[in-house]
Amino acid sequence: MARNKGPIRSLLKLVAFAGIVFSAGRFVARKKEEYAGLTESQARDKLMEKMAPKVGDDTATEIADQVIPKMRDRGLIKSDPIEEVTDVSETDDQIVKD
Repeated sequence: MARNKGPIRSLLKLVAFAGIVFSAGRFVARKKEEYAGLTESQARDKLMEKMAPKVGDDTATEIADQVIPKMRDRGLIKSDPIEEVTDVSETDDQIVKD
């Protein structure tokens, strides 16, 4: 008597596949949370800190140069604030005359 185990195996394969997809989704969500709200320079520092020991500084810099703009475009990280440079050596009178 041969028993048909096809439906049970198919169901188990489906459950295993769903578990893998769910785990991968949770991993990606945790990584997004880890970088969410950081500025570009903070995200770059964090990325370099993790990658440099594994792949070297040059390769890590190349990867970060590609990844950081994509993270910014997706709204995951914020652009670095631009620091305005003001020349405080000029007086108010000089500014008004110009």
